[in-house]
Amino acid sequence: MTRVGASDDVPELARIGAAALRALLDAHDVSAVEVVEAHLRRIEARDAEVRAWAFLDPELALHQARTRDERAGSGAALDGVPVGFKDICDTADMPTAYGSPIYAGARPGRDAACVAATRASGGIVLGKTVTTEFAGRNPDKTSNPLDPSRTPGGSSSGSAAAVADMQCPLAIGSQTAGSTIRPAAYCGVHALKPTFAAISFAGMKNLCARLDTIGLMGRSIDDLALFRCGLLGAPFAPLRPAEDPLRLGLCRTPYWDRASPAVKERVEAAAAALATAGFAVEEVPYPAATPDPGALCWAVIEFEMARTLAAEYAARAASMSPWARRSVENGRAIAIETHHANLRALAACEKAFDDLFGDFDALITPAAGEEAPVGLSDTGPPTFNTPFHVAGLPAVSVPLSVAPAAMPIGLQVIGQRCSDGRLLEVARAIELALE
Repeated sequence: MTRVGASDDVPELARIGAAALRALLDAHDVSAVEVVEAHLRRIEARDAEVRAWAFLDPELALHQARTRDERAGSGAALDGVPVGFKDICDTADMPTAYGSPIYAGARPGRDAACVAATRASGGIVLGKTVTTEFAGRNPDKTSNPLDPSRTPGGSSSGSAAAVADMQCPLAIGSQTAGSTIRPAAYCGVHALKPTFAAISFAGMKNLCARLDTIGLMGRSIDDLALFRCGLLGAPFAPLRPAEDPLRLGLCRTPYWDRASPAVKERVEAAAAALATAGFAVEEVPYPAATPDPGALCWAVIEFEMARTLAAEYAARAASMSPWARRSVENGRAIAIETHHANLRALAACEKAFDDLFGDFDALITPAAGEEAPVGLSDTGPPTFNTPFHVAGLPAVSVPLSVAPAAMPIGLQVIGQRCSDGRLLEVARAIELALE
């Protein structure tokens, strides 16, 4: 489910998802220039309100498209498809500011691995999407395209908003606690948070290397599968139908009472509908022996922030947000022995969730505990993301259908470690059953 913001006046080629665009491009029914021009028109019409882009050079994007059309396409997975990149991804031909005034106008010397892989797969680097400061908790300018009074979530705010508003078909985000799955849920788009380290994070600004993970956003599960193939340098293979019956575990987590009534109702209704459709759906108890994932996650993040942002803090602390300065200072006060204990606790969480899966094909739980909150001063809590993220598990956000006037609600589908392709097949089967 992707809803169009404010206006329905969307260029036809901007309405089409990446997999469908790829088919049109491959058949020579459209050119890459036409595709890029359509998305640039949408950006021009809408971005004064949505503010999803940190950097955009229309002529550079069109130059890439013309070059692609002149060589008549490569047949690679992302050939001719425009992609937005969260502005923590280094780009050799565009500035990368990491959401911080410290790096305003900075020009990296090379592309991040995900940018290089996109180019190698024929994709067009459309521009840089807005991120929170250093992909942390301090919001930037982006609003939710479905309701500008609400947050799009963070830290991948611009990526989620741009895909939701049909300003680009695919975008890269990242997740350290909930920064891909939550904004996807708030904006009503699809997202994949892969197994930790399954896709290279090289060349992206680290907040917390132990937990930082790349994120993929698109308009459908098929789009995510195409995107994943491109980033892995693999030829695109359509997803296979998931065999029946699929066994799903409904994991409410200890934080179920923090979910809004609408989220509880919609997730429970989805579980009931899946059971009616022939899925084996069972309640799954949350692992009892694991530590509080939120406290553990932030302790690890703050320890690492004190190291990853040490140079910025030493030279330009006054240019950092109060949140970033405080986090660095908190991290400096954490002893290495405490951090090592926290790393052991992360390993225990990984084992506990591996054991929890058993014969389940996937777990389901809310992608966010609430609809996108009103106001742009906070990006919303990662309550339902953190437990599974610290366990290193892959997750997909599947938008659930809602009444036309309501904000999106997302279903988080969690797979076993290193089963990302299988997870996409299961997530598509779930979405088809809920249509």
